[in-house]
Amino acid sequence: MAMLRMHNDGLITLPPPRNRRPDARVRLSALSDPQPRLEQPAAALKPLTWSRVQHKAQSRLWNELIERYHYLGHTLLPGRSCAIWSTPPSSPSPRSASVPQR
Repeated sequence: MAMLRMHNDGLITLPPPRNRRPDARVRLSALSDPQPRLEQPAAALKPLTWSRVQHKAQSRLWNELIERYHYLGHTLLPGRSCAIWSTPPSSPSPRSASVPQR
């Protein structure tokens, strides 16, 4: 960040970027539409399954859910990050059925 500011101020010259910047826009689809509320105590959802977001389709859905429901919305994070989500033991919802599982 500091080097980019120095480049913009004309103090140094940086080589052109090797890769294009990723498109940070998130397009909302029906996959992240609101689902019926769970009106159960947390204990009724046991055991929850935790899994890492690994596939491109899962990553798109993760970004979409964050954009729609997180109070800050979706932004690109610098560096590596690890997204983890959980699902209750019930049958898969239409939302999770469309996301490939490993």
